[in-house]
Amino acid sequence: MDIGLDGPEDYAALQKTLAMIQVIGQLSDSLPDDPALLGEPGSDLADLMNALPEPPVDLRLSISTGLATARAALSQISGFIVDGVPTTPSVLHTLVRSALLGAGRVVYVLGPPSPEARQENARMVLRQEGNSLMRAYSAFEQFKQLNLVPPADIMAAQRERNNVVQCGAGAIREEKTLVAMATVIGEMLTANGYESPEGCPLAELMTWIFHVTCGYVEVCVCVSNGGFVTRTNPVPPVHPSAARRRISFHWPRRPWPGQPQRPTGERSRQG
Repeated sequence: MDIGLDGPEDYAALQKTLAMIQVIGQLSDSLPDDPALLGEPGSDLADLMNALPEPPVDLRLSISTGLATARAALSQISGFIVDGVPTTPSVLHTLVRSALLGAGRVVYVLGPPSPEARQENARMVLRQEGNSLMRAYSAFEQFKQLNLVPPADIMAAQRERNNVVQCGAGAIREEKTLVAMATVIGEMLTANGYESPEGCPLAELMTWIFHVTCGYVEVCVCVSNGGFVTRTNPVPPVHPSAARRRISFHWPRRPWPGQPQRPTGERSRQG
């Protein structure tokens, strides 16, 4: 498939990109499989979570999902090229945008140098996650046949957490988030010595990629929240372990850093 390589410089850039994708995969493999293990005490992530209210969707799950999405999308792009798998430009656009959205969400939260900026950006991500989850709950409540409606006490507790996270803030449009992510990515690339082609600001380049690939497909990085607990006191938020649990059962509650462990019933277990 023709992917627009015009000469030796393009092929050299492609090889460099494929090598970088391999490094990204190796770095991803060094992270724990369980998102709940992210944020060791004293880390920027642990400090960030301690400074935020408990959200309806755990920030570690959002970060882990973003990383996994970026890694998987980039690995598929590499496989198409290296293994010569037939595909189409629209598929590559889909994967590029998925990778950029996934990685951008992580960089947007953890990339800024100041704790204050990280907190502000994390709050925006948590508000987006919360709004998305509330829309899902509202849709689930209308189900007539599928037995997938979360218990009323679960939704009430989650809505209370979401109200705290939202703090009366208005809805956040995707375009504003994309521009903000692109700006953070561009600042980090510039700080690490990367130069933009032909003097084009890297933030503008990232924004261009977001919008051009959006023309092919609309891809959202979503958090899987298929596991609903049956009864827990207190009712936990959507936790990283939800990504692996898709049936109703007692949730193994893990506290946020700095919070004491609270009992969740005799069938729950420490993790």
